[in-house]
Amino acid sequence: MQSRTRGWVTALQLLRQTARLGPGAADLPEEIFVRTESEIFDYFSEEVLSAEGAQMRDFLLGSAPPAVIDPDLCAEVLGRKDIGEVLAALVKRSLFLSPLESRGEYYAYDPLFRDFLKRKLRGDRGVAGTRDLDLRYGKAFARRGDFAQALAHFIAADDPGRVLGLLERHGRSLLRAGMIGPVREGAHFLETLDGGGPVVDDLLGEACRLAGDYAAAVGHFERALQSGDSPGTPALPGLDRAGTLQGLAYSLLKTGDAAHAARLAEEALRMAGPDDPGLLARILNTLSIIRYRENRLREAIEGWQEALARARQAGDHHVTLMIAHNLGLPHAVAGDLLRAAECFRILTGPDNPRLGPEEGAAYLNLARIATLRGEHAQAAAHLGDAREIAHKWRLQSLTADVLEAEGILLRETGDLQGASGRFAQARALLTELGLLDLLDRLTEEEAILAARRGETELAERLAAAVIASRRAAGDAEGTASALQALGEIRLRASRHEAALAPLEEAAGLFETLGRSYQLCLAHLFFALACHRLDRRERAGRAASAALELSARFDYVAAVLRVADLDDGFRRFLATLSGSPSDLRVPAAEQAAPAGAVSPIPPEGADLYVRLLGPIEVSRTPGRVIPASAWKTATAPPRIGSWTRCGKTRGCR
Repeated sequence: MQSRTRGWVTALQLLRQTARLGPGAADLPEEIFVRTESEIFDYFSEEVLSAEGAQMRDFLLGSAPPAVIDPDLCAEVLGRKDIGEVLAALVKRSLFLSPLESRGEYYAYDPLFRDFLKRKLRGDRGVAGTRDLDLRYGKAFARRGDFAQALAHFIAADDPGRVLGLLERHGRSLLRAGMIGPVREGAHFLETLDGGGPVVDDLLGEACRLAGDYAAAVGHFERALQSGDSPGTPALPGLDRAGTLQGLAYSLLKTGDAAHAARLAEEALRMAGPDDPGLLARILNTLSIIRYRENRLREAIEGWQEALARARQAGDHHVTLMIAHNLGLPHAVAGDLLRAAECFRILTGPDNPRLGPEEGAAYLNLARIATLRGEHAQAAAHLGDAREIAHKWRLQSLTADVLEAEGILLRETGDLQGASGRFAQARALLTELGLLDLLDRLTEEEAILAARRGETELAERLAAAVIASRRAAGDAEGTASALQALGEIRLRASRHEAALAPLEEAAGLFETLGRSYQLCLAHLFFALACHRLDRRERAGRAASAALELSARFDYVAAVLRVADLDDGFRRFLATLSGSPSDLRVPAAEQAAPAGAVSPIPPEGADLYVRLLGPIEVSRTPGRVIPASAWKTATAPPRIGSWTRCGKTRGCR
């Protein structure tokens, strides 16, 4: 029997159920075992269902619409008081019903059995009867505040009025709670009927923005704002219009139109007025991100401080945490990595139970800082968290950023082939999303990778192309970063004299911009070039300046990374005042940092389950996910270039 069912456990359960129907039953037809699983399931399920009494059949069909059975809600919809006893009996009989351990007294049918029951429901009660049942479930879920489930049932009931009403009242809060899928389904349902209107376009714009599809978000937000221009189409009211302007401003910023984004954010601020401090906090936060991107750091900090006060006034705990996280961005670009990390950890601490897009950005920012500090295992762990959030929410932009950061980490730990693969995936995704302005940053990382692989001519061509592109765009920081990359590439190719000019220019730009970490690296690379050219005085001045920055901000990992390129230079640095004690230990005798080898596992399964002994679940082998992490509530209550690790993300 095991070989005939190919080990399909559910099929064996079905055989057991049909075997209980009574003696003298005819042998099972041989052709049953060559059908598909769903066909086999239907064959046996008909036998099982027909053997049940009328009341049990009625319960099985009536409880099929929701994916998870809540006994109290089920009793309310079906008008029965014996639901608990019926469910307990079904579980005892192993009739394709299982209790959910993480959800208390909740239950769920085997997926194939539930599909079968839903088909039988439509067949027995017709379209009208099925829609009426979904409508009752929708109303019951709505009364309990589970608006995502209510929305799904209203769609199944083909009730556009209730779908629109629910989206108007709760669409934005559902998106903030991570329910992108249900909101999109509801919006697309309305689009197919009458085009949807401004509310639908606004929600689709916000859903696309959350997912990182900023070009599509711009289109939806613009259509929402244009409503009311033609006869018969209602216009968005004032506060809603201000919120839409804020979403459009952020999306335009991400597509590279910072000037237009700033104008729209200012307009949203004027339109919002003083009556909604929560909306004011979000608009001020977006405007501060724009100022931050424009390197107007003092104005950005002032804006975030005002936004923080407004968020507290509104009692919005999550927005308060999000803005406190963003206050770490100026510290990050200024090179105070430890202080920046303190701010970023605000969103990942125990005070915040959410795991949404903002938390994904925080984990990514923490991973980038850990990479810069040589904490590779910690960086890999944070990237794993960011990747999981991106996967759960289907956040393509965050996924592209994680892929790039993983490529950098793999490159820095010696896995050049793995780094190349991650960079290729990031490039494909950024291109698909239309975020072409971010490709120069990725090309710079690929140039460094090519130099590590000994492909110096390719590396120099790539870096030169980025320098030309960033100069043409008037991007001083991007130009400086690419110049530093070119200097490093020429050092690795033993073109020490040719490395001096780009490194000296990069250092000047970084000093003007106030970028301490990059300035430290530029001084170190310049000092290395001078050391190899036997220009000890210039090497000493540059190295001393770098060591002073290292001592102030704890850039030991950066000093060691450059020192490891040349043993003589390492010994030279060790003689200077302020040099870290690690320089006095020969590189060959130093222990490899934790996680230095393959900190990121190869792509494979999403989860690993250990079934022998105590059951353990892990995202990567050896990293067990605690049982508490699997508990699910019924309704669960983005920044400029600053390092070689790409761009930090500010939370909108």
